[in-house]
Amino acid sequence: MQKTLRKDLAYYYIVRMLLKRFVLPILPLYMLHAGLSIPQIGAIATMAYITALLLEIPSGMVSDTLGHKRTLILSLVGQGAAMVLYLGGSFWWIAAGSALYFGSGAFMSGTLQALLY
Repeated sequence: MQKTLRKDLAYYYIVRMLLKRFVLPILPLYMLHAGLSIPQIGAIATMAYITALLLEIPSGMVSDTLGHKRTLILSLVGQGAAMVLYLGGSFWWIAAGSALYFGSGAFMSGTLQALLY
């Protein structure tokens, strides 16, 4: 196996290990604590998953255009920025954070798959 391929595979598995989405199980509890109702939480979840679904389609193409490493870094920065938006605590701040978090996750998954193959 080539040395660069071995190095890229090691990076791939390290990034996959760190992407366990630790925030997802506590996010609904945070939303309840912030005063959001169950229908609002459902609306945010629906919007976030639709965003991820729609952005998953062009994620590989964007990754090929911008470069795999650059797209990976941008998606990680996007998920970090989403964490900051969650701190707003209102419906719209959390909705924007969820859209950014799941959208960045879509670009990350497309990039990681493109990088591996």
